[in-house]
Amino acid sequence: MDPFDRSAADSGEVRQVFQSLAIWTLRDQGWSSRQIATAFDMTSEQVQLILESVDEDPDPTLPLSAPTPDALPDWLRTHPGASARDAQLALGLSDAQLSADMTDEVRRLAIRVREGEYSQVYSDEDIYAALRRAWDVVKGNSTGLSYDKYRELVSSGQIDGPSAPRILQRFGTWITAAGLAGVPTGARPNRTYESAWTDEEILKHVADYLHDSTTSGSYAGWDDWKKVNAPSAPSGPTLRNRIGSWSDIKRRALVIRP
Repeated sequence: MDPFDRSAADSGEVRQVFQSLAIWTLRDQGWSSRQIATAFDMTSEQVQLILESVDEDPDPTLPLSAPTPDALPDWLRTHPGASARDAQLALGLSDAQLSADMTDEVRRLAIRVREGEYSQVYSDEDIYAALRRAWDVVKGNSTGLSYDKYRELVSSGQIDGPSAPRILQRFGTWITAAGLAGVPTGARPNRTYESAWTDEEILKHVADYLHDSTTSGSYAGWDDWKKVNAPSAPSGPTLRNRIGSWSDIKRRALVIRP
């Protein structure tokens, strides 16, 4: 491939090269094939084929053209609830490329992750096991394991497992994840905000807000936007009390409408 061929740069060929670079970097850092496969939404066999396809580590100094500027927001739209770091790894972007492509649209679509959230990559079986452990803790006093209860158990350190928003990102809905783990969800949690809106309706409004190109997509801008566009929806503080952190809210909203 000619590294200065723009037609090749705009194709998936360059993206694959950068993805291979990212996979090699993670392997050098000690990640297992299973962990890499989970991060890139691949199978372990596909990762192994990539690792075996090159005799030596690819040279990161090669003058390859970067993926197009639209690659980052396009990837985030097809992976709702993901962070900019997720997209960076999947697309093989350097820190400089990620910074250059960090537009307002990317900030609206990407989720901010907390320090240490990438310290472990969980397989589906790891998640099922965490859900079962959480159910073992609460089943004596509950008819099911709710999203909020699981989040509380993980936050308090009573069980070890992925965050509740990460589970939603992986499986789409809490009921789907719990069902695959063989764990009942029980009744919906009590509401802390009395209104005509269901959680899903509120999250759809949040999704509208996040997709509005005239907004920053930030928590600080929600109240001003909702006064005009969804006046009956809860305020920012009440919204966080009802559903969770702003990152949690963004994840769930973007899962409902990418």
